[in-house]
Amino acid sequence: MPMIDLTLPAGALQRSTLNTLVEDLTTTVLHWEGVADNPATRAMAWAFVHELPSGAVNVGGKPAELPVYRVFLTVPQGLPGITGPLKEQRRNALVHEVTELVLTAEGVTNIEAHTHRVWCMLREQSEGFWGATGRILRMTDWDALARAGETATI
Repeated sequence: MPMIDLTLPAGALQRSTLNTLVEDLTTTVLHWEGVADNPATRAMAWAFVHELPSGAVNVGGKPAELPVYRVFLTVPQGLPGITGPLKEQRRNALVHEVTELVLTAEGVTNIEAHTHRVWCMLREQSEGFWGATGRILRMTDWDALARAGETATI
């Protein structure tokens, strides 16, 4: 299940817009991971929003003139949708969609002219190195939780 870290300058997005963006990012990542989008998988999909004060986001050693965004997507290794050498097109589509979501939330209409302001990093968490519910969870555990429709007690 994804762990989303969105870093942006404070005030770049209104609170309601930011809430919608986080919801849309969650939906998008679940889709491209290739897992079911249900209450169980959503309960395991966490997003952390890091709003940095003015001047704390820099480009080329100087405060950014326009807002820049960093999106880290941490996913379990072995996901059916985006891992493995043959899944590069799906990862590319995920990054493209995340970039569009962020820029659209900001109100940008010419997306292609601003894609350089969104960096999206995908991190795979190795099997056996992801812990929740007080224990290590493996892909079989995540899969069982999602398929059973259980709400993880995290």
